[in-house]
Amino acid sequence: MAAVPPEQALPKIDNSFGAVFIGYSVVAIFYGITCVQTYIYFTKFPKDGRVLKTSIFILWILDSLQLAFVAQMLYHYVIANYGNPEALNIITWSFPVETIVTTINDGIIRCIYARRIWTLTKNKWSTGLILVLTLAVSGTCLAIVAHMFQLRTFDSLPHIRPLISSAFTAVAATDTAIASLLCFNFLQRRSGFKRTDTQLQILIKYAIHTALLTSIVAITSLITFLTMPHNLVFIAIFITLPKLFLNSLLATLNAREQLRERFESNIESVHLSRIPGGGSELSSDFSKREQPMMFDLGCVKVDREEVQTDGDGYAISGQTKTIEINMDTTCKV
Repeated sequence: MAAVPPEQALPKIDNSFGAVFIGYSVVAIFYGITCVQTYIYFTKFPKDGRVLKTSIFILWILDSLQLAFVAQMLYHYVIANYGNPEALNIITWSFPVETIVTTINDGIIRCIYARRIWTLTKNKWSTGLILVLTLAVSGTCLAIVAHMFQLRTFDSLPHIRPLISSAFTAVAATDTAIASLLCFNFLQRRSGFKRTDTQLQILIKYAIHTALLTSIVAITSLITFLTMPHNLVFIAIFITLPKLFLNSLLATLNAREQLRERFESNIESVHLSRIPGGGSELSSDFSKREQPMMFDLGCVKVDREEVQTDGDGYAISGQTKTIEINMDTTCKV
């Protein structure tokens, strides 16, 4: 076989489309996890609101499209244009379209978190902040897409470095704000009851882990773009972001049943016959949402823990109430 002249030799693509291929492999794995998580969600939570269930279905469709567009992009460069070095620098249509799908996908997820913040806090400023940041992220990403259609080449992407840097920074800031607001609200709802506070700590961990994953990916994409603007490593990292975001949301939704079971397994029954001075054979099993804490003679004073839930069914707070019950009557709380 004759040697290929140097001027016709193919450029190295290990740090460009090779990196994108590795990113695609990771995305495909996460997509499989997304499908399992989506199946679990629709199987275990058929009574969720229509809006939430529709949103999850749309997110799964968008997630599938994102994977398909990345696959088309790789096929275009590595298969269809094999041996055509000039084509490797031209931005194919599937890349900006994939960015649009990712923007819509992430925007819906952030709106779901904004809804949860509104449900928990009823604070229009906190909810408005998340919505404004979400619009900022979406607007910046769409502006990048418009420039990609105009610039047409990967070599031109460094020319919009401030815009791309702003997009990655806005993503990290928005996700951090969501986690901070959720954690702050959960911390404010601590009641002093061990069981409720334990549930709140679990929810805080979920919120932190969600923001931590997506923020790290966004910051890593920003760093690789600033330090290596002439390869596609930052794109390989960026395409994993929507998969991480959606899987984090689905994991949080699917964990509700487990959290509820853990809470219910810690609830105890109190028999009135064991109350000093009571002398009555009456007994009562308090409902699963009530935790007896204190008793006095003469009448029964029950400081109970009333568990509230947010719009998605999470136990989020404890509230202390005192109820007086006569000893000669059936104990009902």
